[in-house]
Amino acid sequence: MNDLNLLHQPTLNHHLFQAKYWLDASLQGENTANMSYAALELRFTIERLAVHYWATISNQTLGQIDLTDLKFDNVRRRVIEIAGHQKKINSHFIFAKILINHIKIDPYIHTPNLGDLHSFWSDCSEMCHIGWPLRIFGNEDSKIHFERLLEIARNLTDSIQSLSWPLFDDPEIDALRQKFIADKISAEVVVEYLNRKGVYAVFESNTGARQFIGEPVAPNSYFKAATCKES
Repeated sequence: MNDLNLLHQPTLNHHLFQAKYWLDASLQGENTANMSYAALELRFTIERLAVHYWATISNQTLGQIDLTDLKFDNVRRRVIEIAGHQKKINSHFIFAKILINHIKIDPYIHTPNLGDLHSFWSDCSEMCHIGWPLRIFGNEDSKIHFERLLEIARNLTDSIQSLSWPLFDDPEIDALRQKFIADKISAEVVVEYLNRKGVYAVFESNTGARQFIGEPVAPNSYFKAATCKES
C-alpha cells in the first residue's frame, strides 16, 4: 500500500499517490468512505494537471502563473483561451515530439484531452458530495464506482509519467512553435530549421541540478531549444 502524506506537496504526482493510498484502503470498493477520499485526491490530481498544462502551453513555470481562483473550469477556460481549442493543444504537443525526437530523446508524451479530464473531474466531484454516501450505503454498485476511480487513476498515471512538456528558452524556436501551431509551417519546415540552426536540450531537476539530454544537432548558429524541468 502507498504511504499517506499528511503534508500537501506541489508536485504533479503527490495527489495521485494519496488517491492510490485510499483506493488500496477501500478494499476494491467495500470501504466506501475511503472511495470518497480517493475521489477527492483524484480531483486534486486533475486540477493540478490542468494547472500544469495551462502553465506549459503558455511557456511558463508554475511560479510565473497566477495561482488565484484556480477552479478547474477556470483553468480549463484559460487553457482554451491560450491554445484556441483541442486541435491547437494537440499541435503544441506534436511540436514538442518533433523537437524531442530530433535530438534522440525517446520519452512517452501523453497529449492531454481536456474533455476527458472534465469528465473525470465531474465523476470524482459527484463522489465528494453528501448525496453519494447516502445513495451508496448498502448499495452493491460500490464496485462499479471503484472500477471507475481505478480507470481514472490509470489515465492520470499515464499523463503524469509522460515527460513534462519542455519550456522553449530561445525566442526563435518559440516563434517557430507558434507558426507550427497556427498551421503556417509544416513539420518538414520545423526539422529543416532545426538542422540549420542546431539545437540541444537541458534537463533540470527539482533540486536545480542541470544536465544535457539527448544528442545535440550541430549548428550553423547554435541555440538551446528547451529546458525540460522535473515535475
